[in-house]
Amino acid sequence: RVLWPTPYDQAKAIEQFLRQYRYTLEVELPGSEEDVVDYFLFDLQKGYCDYYASAMVIMARSLGIPARLGSGYLAQPADEHGIQTIYQINAHSWAEIFFEDYGWVEFEPTAAFPASSPIEMAGELAISGNSTEVMIDPLPLPPQQKKSLSLWWAMGALILVIPLGYWLRYRHRSYGDQPDAIQQAYAQLRHGAEKLGQPTPPSQTPDELRSSLTTYINNISDQWYVNHLNPPMLCAEIQRLTIAFEVRQYSGRKPSMEPGNRGWRFIRTRLILLRLANWLKKERRR
Repeated sequence: RVLWPTPYDQAKAIEQFLRQYRYTLEVELPGSEEDVVDYFLFDLQKGYCDYYASAMVIMARSLGIPARLGSGYLAQPADEHGIQTIYQINAHSWAEIFFEDYGWVEFEPTAAFPASSPIEMAGELAISGNSTEVMIDPLPLPPQQKKSLSLWWAMGALILVIPLGYWLRYRHRSYGDQPDAIQQAYAQLRHGAEKLGQPTPPSQTPDELRSSLTTYINNISDQWYVNHLNPPMLCAEIQRLTIAFEVRQYSGRKPSMEPGNRGWRFIRTRLILLRLANWLKKERRR
């Protein structure tokens, strides 16, 4: 049985799932090679509106649902003179999902704010007023993978890392070897492969990484959740990125493919969804 049969049901399910994450303004920054949404969903598991809204947009897009990030300010009550004063603290981000014949509909995945109100839609998006499909308990959060360091361990790490950071910064400046968009995208691809359980030893070449990832994707392409991710296109985009990195890294020429475009976003969303699907598959076996 399909628990979330319509795009609207799926969007509400994503909203309910994300509202289980703890809201806080005090968060640790992700590493330079980590994807922010991946970091929020699996490692940090807390954050503020930007994290929630970005995660919902990426998860909705990975299901083929048009989604965008909205940002602005929350309206405040007017004072006795009718003046509405808005401060920086009132800034907010939310997710918007597009439904044909209805336009962009706002959703509120951030836990500290009221959830979006259910709406009635006609046709293929219809949900009855008595429907329980989107009222089922949301799926549990994936197990947190990163543990906070103790104070003494953190202080010791800082003593070692700070001098090393200055040395690396000086070295990069000396050689003019600042990472560009292609190098950063390839580093995130390696990080995504590691999160999927694919080894990425330092000796691995870009072509070996491509071969390892595409073999992994092809081996699970018969799974129902993988078919929705367009495996042939995913493998093709991974190949384009690794070729672009090889050209950039070993020839010094600027390749025609820029990973910041649609191709890299396509890879990124699919890797995140694959990781979520793998976790859900493990949960079902328990």
